[in-house]
Amino acid sequence: MDRDSDFVNIRVCPHLIGIDVGGTYTDFVVIWNGTVEVHKVLSTPGDPSMAALQGLKTLAQEGPCEIVHGSTVATNATLERRGARTVLVTTKGFADMLKIGRQTRSELYALKPSRPEPLIDRNMTIELDERVNAAGEVEQPLCEKELDRLFRFCRRKNAESIAVSFLFSFLSDGHEKAVAAHRKAGRYAISLSSEILCEFREYERTCTTALNAYVAPVMKRYLEKLDSAVLSMGAEKLWIMQSNGGVFTSGQASRKPVHTILSGPAGGVLGALHVSKEAGFDEILTIDMGGTSTDVALCEGKLPLTREGSIESYPVRIPIVDIHTIGSGGGSIAFIDEGGALRVGPRSAGADPGPACFGKGEMITVTDALLILGRLPEGEFMAPRYPDVNDGNRSGSASSPVMQLDYNRALHFIKPLAESLGTSAVEAAWGILQVVQAQMEGALRVVSVQRGYDPRRFTLVAFGGGGPLHACELAELLEIPRVMIPRYPGVLSALGMAVAPRFMEFSRTLRMPIDEITRERLTAGFEPLIRRASEEFGCPFERLVIEPSLDMRYQGQSFELTVPLISYERNAIEASFLELHKKRYGYTRVEGAAEVVNFRLRAGFPGDQAVQIKKAANESPGRLAPVQRAIQVWGRENEGVPMQVIDAVLLNRISLAPGSIFSGPAVITQYDCTAYIPGLWSGYVDQSGHMIVEKR
Repeated sequence: MDRDSDFVNIRVCPHLIGIDVGGTYTDFVVIWNGTVEVHKVLSTPGDPSMAALQGLKTLAQEGPCEIVHGSTVATNATLERRGARTVLVTTKGFADMLKIGRQTRSELYALKPSRPEPLIDRNMTIELDERVNAAGEVEQPLCEKELDRLFRFCRRKNAESIAVSFLFSFLSDGHEKAVAAHRKAGRYAISLSSEILCEFREYERTCTTALNAYVAPVMKRYLEKLDSAVLSMGAEKLWIMQSNGGVFTSGQASRKPVHTILSGPAGGVLGALHVSKEAGFDEILTIDMGGTSTDVALCEGKLPLTREGSIESYPVRIPIVDIHTIGSGGGSIAFIDEGGALRVGPRSAGADPGPACFGKGEMITVTDALLILGRLPEGEFMAPRYPDVNDGNRSGSASSPVMQLDYNRALHFIKPLAESLGTSAVEAAWGILQVVQAQMEGALRVVSVQRGYDPRRFTLVAFGGGGPLHACELAELLEIPRVMIPRYPGVLSALGMAVAPRFMEFSRTLRMPIDEITRERLTAGFEPLIRRASEEFGCPFERLVIEPSLDMRYQGQSFELTVPLISYERNAIEASFLELHKKRYGYTRVEGAAEVVNFRLRAGFPGDQAVQIKKAANESPGRLAPVQRAIQVWGRENEGVPMQVIDAVLLNRISLAPGSIFSGPAVITQYDCTAYIPGLWSGYVDQSGHMIVEKR
């Protein structure tokens, strides 16, 4: 399999497989000529590729396929400090760049504030005697003697990777390229800041480049192993999900792994956008609850992007989907803190040993609490794998249940926690539920209310293994009128990866006052970016669909707004900036002079999202959902009343054809997820198989 830039012959394969590696489960979505099959296996944290390959072997291979993979390898290597031995190369006098950072303080009132140590130690940093000034002019050339000194240093430090970030290299990259062209450079994985982030702000550029270099060898080994394995299985290509909602080749991911830091959550938001548009909803709030965390986002018809991301307080200034994450998942562990209060997360039981009810773990988790409260039926967790509902084409084969939930084991291990709280086991489980839902409510408020959005305008799209279990109650707390539970909620991130577009983004810093903008200067400013895009994709730029934009601000501001470039006319550009500034900050400066600071280019291929998923057949408008059996759950009939046992029904989602209607209280099970519908809520299944639930 060619892992280099081979977008030239890009096409949408009729057989696509999306793979999302999570902390607890690895999810698979197979799209075959418009029909969908889903699958899940337990993740293998020691080697994530093992779970991916295990699942691929289980899935039926019907002709050539392409695989889109969301990887957590770079993220985990950073969080667990398992990256490569990396040398940081800086301009003389800037060796302490990562240590000094910015003056921002996350713990403003802490008497002893803490901050993570830089990814690259000071003793792994070397300064070279070279200098480019603020105009991009070389003041001190980089000589061969300095380069030889650098590579002697790397050899002495047993380095595996090198991060190069020289002062003002975004204006003149000759010195950085000289490092990469040295005769000894081939021994190392080299990351140049002029290629990773060709923008101003030295700290952010250096930090992003250092992070890329730190994880590059780890990512390369992982992808080479996975690449070789999927090739032997008959796959045509392995694509890797980017944090900005696009995909690129595995070769590009090996060189620029920093772009995969948040690829899994990005796939979830992209999948939510895809299914919400099918259902006719443009304004959505998303909640993706997995085994270790919950991700939330707000979308107004398109992916919300930001360049202010971070991982463990390290800035990552690349385009990423704007997601807020909290450490509350199905495997989050409940405990009593030093003050005697009940806490949930961020520690997780993960896939091994997992929640107590899985049969191995002994720590109580959110999943155990839901089982005790009856919202997860005992023994029916992850029902048999099934093919697409009513697809009429693929037969599929149901396997044995993946896992049985042990109610008695969960009850046994929650008793010590309940005794510490002075409550019954059920009350302790109810308390865990209230704590975790309060945390998720707070996260949803961060991306909506705290940013000036009214949640009542939006539809809450719930997915992940746990999202649909909490969505309706969260919607009540935020007065969200509608909840959408997609057709495949437990594997929606994998679905989002399978339908993701093929594109990349490029940028460069070039300051330009608004009154100096001309069509010629704009064309010249974008020309290097178009050339880079053509090189990355391996084809003439005429074959690419390009979307140019400008980062603009008022002179003197320290933040920018990205303005889509609809017209090359100065007045139109200024009007677009003023309109966006007014919308974002509520004012414009009549006397303020605007300026351009960065040029941006998104490039990809036309017709890339031609993946079509067939509508479900056999509509039954107004048909009551068939009840599997009567059950009892713990909950509240109305707000303000005490918790009590409530009569409910158990439904199997396979039996819910489009047009079916149902009412709560109900627990709805399917292979990849379980949903809880409280009393006073009712819903229906739309033409695409999605459940739309509203309060009566």
